[in-house]
Amino acid sequence: MPTTTTKKTFKITTAWQGRCRQCKQTVGTDRIAWYTPKNPKRDRLTCSACYTPTGREEAESTPIYQRDIPKPTPITEIQESTPVPTTAEVKVTPAPGTIGTAMPLQKATKKPSAELSPMEQAVESIVIRALDTHAPKTAVDKTEVEELIKKAVSEQEPKTLAIKVNEQEAVKIDGPRHAVFERVLKTALAGVPVLLVGPTGSGKSFMAKQVAQALNRDFGFCSCSGGTSESQLLGRLLPTGEGGKFEYHRSEFVKCFEEGGVFLIDEIDASDPNVLIVLNEAVGGTYLSVPYRTANPTAVRHPDFILLAAANTWGTGADRVYVGRNQLDGATINRFQMGTIEMDYDPKLEKALVPAAILTWGHSVRKTIKDNRLRRTLSTRDMQNAAKLAGAGLKAAEWKSHYFAGWSADEKAKCKGAA
Repeated sequence: MPTTTTKKTFKITTAWQGRCRQCKQTVGTDRIAWYTPKNPKRDRLTCSACYTPTGREEAESTPIYQRDIPKPTPITEIQESTPVPTTAEVKVTPAPGTIGTAMPLQKATKKPSAELSPMEQAVESIVIRALDTHAPKTAVDKTEVEELIKKAVSEQEPKTLAIKVNEQEAVKIDGPRHAVFERVLKTALAGVPVLLVGPTGSGKSFMAKQVAQALNRDFGFCSCSGGTSESQLLGRLLPTGEGGKFEYHRSEFVKCFEEGGVFLIDEIDASDPNVLIVLNEAVGGTYLSVPYRTANPTAVRHPDFILLAAANTWGTGADRVYVGRNQLDGATINRFQMGTIEMDYDPKLEKALVPAAILTWGHSVRKTIKDNRLRRTLSTRDMQNAAKLAGAGLKAAEWKSHYFAGWSADEKAKCKGAA
């Protein structure tokens, strides 16, 4: 480090930053400092403004080779922080039309943000905004706070839905619901057959059960495939009578059709299109032919019968992902046309059902699948199962390996760190 001295004064021109031991001001190359090693444990730098003759004499009495030029204090990090009161009385002077009261802030143990419920996080955000000392406002507008709270409640907490049909007692539906639930319910009550079309694991079957619960009606369903027969829908003859006599046994579909209830034809696009044609009159009309019931071969539709169907495709045949689907007959599709509702994954519903960390991972993988047109799916059901595995003690790497089992190396590489 370069130094310059004079014969008498031993002036030191510093080429680094240091602080004067008296005024604490920074001494740099633009100032002359007097070296005063009186106390080796203290700063040995005195700026010219704080210089005294005593200091000069001390400097002159110390040989140049014994002088310990002080090292600059390194600048590590500069942070601005606003002290937060723990127990105090905060007074807000409200402007006209605003709110503000004096109230003690009690000491409390704050939960980590990860443990707060979505509603608690929303309220916390509102309070922080209201008390932010750096905000340009001097008062909090009452209307704004009310609107923020209403918005947070509508976004974070599912509303309790009360369903009342005719003179029946109202039925309340609590808990998370898909965004299209009310539209599905209104369509069904209008007497229009409903066809829910959406990806696997988006909640179509659960939606049908919720409709039955909302209307307080019995629920029945049939999962279709290419091997589904007419007898599974219309009933069958079995040798259960006296002496092995064949008797007619009513199917779940016929029971709901005649007595009322909600019936779901699940995976309708996987069934044989010729088999579904036997239901065409029942889907769009009042009667159903039951040829195996010889005593009463015609079933009459009950006023409280509601029919829903669920599919992964639009009835136009298989695609790259749903390869086991069939093309449905145009007459069948037409009977569901005005009740066809697309039911994709609902981010708000998933937020209410899935922990935040798993939800973030799931949405990232789903975006990768979509962007790269991979023949893969990541459903709400997958994320719920991942949460169950995490709750059972499996590490993230373990339950992720379950999901990515069977993926090629190229597919995994596209998901980057998600795998």
